[in-house]
Amino acid sequence: MKHFCFILSIFLVALSLGSSLWLGMPFCSIGLLILLVILIFLEYRHTQSLNKQKDLMYRENARLRARIIDNERQLHQMRQLTEDVETAIIIVTLKGHVEWSNQMARLMLGLDLAMLPDSIMQAIQEHRDEVDGMALSATLIRIEGKRRIVVALKDIHRQMERQKIEAWQQLIRVLIHEIRNSITPIISVCQQMQEPAEQLDKDDLNTSIRLVERRCRTLMEFMDNYQQLSYLKPPHKHPFPVTDLMTDLQAMYPICHFNVSPADLMLTADRAQIEQVLINLVKNAQEANATSIQLEASDQTITVSDNGQGIPPAILEEIFKPFYTTKTKGTGIGLSLCRQIILQHDGVLTVESQEGKGTTFCIKL
Repeated sequence: MKHFCFILSIFLVALSLGSSLWLGMPFCSIGLLILLVILIFLEYRHTQSLNKQKDLMYRENARLRARIIDNERQLHQMRQLTEDVETAIIIVTLKGHVEWSNQMARLMLGLDLAMLPDSIMQAIQEHRDEVDGMALSATLIRIEGKRRIVVALKDIHRQMERQKIEAWQQLIRVLIHEIRNSITPIISVCQQMQEPAEQLDKDDLNTSIRLVERRCRTLMEFMDNYQQLSYLKPPHKHPFPVTDLMTDLQAMYPICHFNVSPADLMLTADRAQIEQVLINLVKNAQEANATSIQLEASDQTITVSDNGQGIPPAILEEIFKPFYTTKTKGTGIGLSLCRQIILQHDGVLTVESQEGKGTTFCIKL
């Protein structure tokens, strides 16, 4: 409509200009000509402004389309993540009406889940972290200005059962490996000894008997180590001065240096078991070619640091597993026993290591 009025105005001005020139009115013609130029200039500016606005709109539309596509992609990824996890995730109103749930939630609580069960709502209100054998987490958020609760549920029993099965499978593999390593040569020797007595060389017979005895002893040592790991006595805790413990360790292992802060620091624990842990850690440091071992004790923390060859990152998480060892004569019991002792003290045993620089074990009780 604006363009039509503008064109009509130019037409009328041009008509007036032509009439003025025809009737011999030069001044009027000049004024009309100026007015015509001004109108053309204004139209040009207006057209330029419209073109710029169009460009801006095109760019803004393109940017919005890109954002929408990116948001849809992220939403799709988030949906995939929430659908694939083994945790039930549910978004509910403050009254418990379910607005969204992932696949695991529908499997755990029912495919037609419309309301959060009363037991879970009550657990949320009481700020409990477990309900009906499930770990519970609830977070209050705002979605489009409305308050909602994000509920996360994880089946503890299922996870524990899976871990138990994995532990049993690992134990069975270790037992089979150790027993087979001992039984196979014994069977081979016994087969050789089944030959007639007159064909058996006396030296060969003695060698075979010694081999059978050695393999039987190895198997017995393995079973003793397993028994030690499986039937660890509960700690008998009592307070004792840490400096006395460190002094005894330094007497046994002169390579050790210790620092206790404060000097009269007392520790409430099973002294014999803590000493056994520290001895195992010191022996490991020596076997890692350490030339210096530093023991630090403060409050409820003891660290054992060495300058040995360090532990490769690939096996750092494996060293505490029962019977895992990289040593030719190792049993794989030492570090596993250490961690079990500390766990029975309600503590934590952690490790940090750098190849070529050394290792630090930290005990927190």
